[in-house]
Amino acid sequence: KDGMGVLDWIRRSEVPQSKMVTYPRIVVDYRPEKDEPWRTRITAGGNLLQYHGNTTAHSASMELIKCHINSIISDPDARAATANISNMYLCSDLPDSEYVRFHRSTIPQSVIDKYNIAFDGEFAYAKINKAWYGLKQAGKIANNDIIKRLAAAGYEKSTLVEGYFFHKTSNISFTLVVDNFLIKYHRDEDLEHLMTAMRKHYTIKCDTEAKQYIGINLQWDYNDQTCMLSMDGYVKQALRELEHRP
Repeated sequence: KDGMGVLDWIRRSEVPQSKMVTYPRIVVDYRPEKDEPWRTRITAGGNLLQYHGNTTAHSASMELIKCHINSIISDPDARAATANISNMYLCSDLPDSEYVRFHRSTIPQSVIDKYNIAFDGEFAYAKINKAWYGLKQAGKIANNDIIKRLAAAGYEKSTLVEGYFFHKTSNISFTLVVDNFLIKYHRDEDLEHLMTAMRKHYTIKCDTEAKQYIGINLQWDYNDQTCMLSMDGYVKQALRELEHRP
């Protein structure tokens, strides 16, 4: 079993005949808002797997987020915070496991030794236990779980707009985009209640300066009741991409 319980290493004979086997996909990205901005992630090749259930996971729209920002700066007693969950998808179980195979050349010897991985020819097979990135159903499963866990702590999902939540009795609300929160709160105790509720299930970081949300830089001026939104380097990056187009 891997460190987070995402995979169980198995033999080829343990894969059910009714199941297809997919491939792992290595994704490399640069995320300047992260503590470690250079990111490498192994995901599942979900395009090879059949899934016929609902895969729609709703998030807050940009219009809603701007309305929420206006709500914060229009309230003299309100403050903003942002929060981000690490590896949210991997904190949700798959109700029906999927399967993946890795070529021997892609697995370091240290990993083979640590997990005592056995090979069938040139391939090692694994059972996927969690809502692994790349699976078609992963986003929906993870979204359903966070809504249930929020509800258990007293946070209701709006019936009018997607991605907006509020507490039943405390004066705190937030927009949610996948695993990113933009929070409006009045008391530190309310913010801490939300963080404590989430830490029962996830690793979550909170920024009480709310400097960035979904890749957008935020500059708050509570005295003048303004918030400046910007995306540093966006134009330069777009120009570089245009220069390299054929």
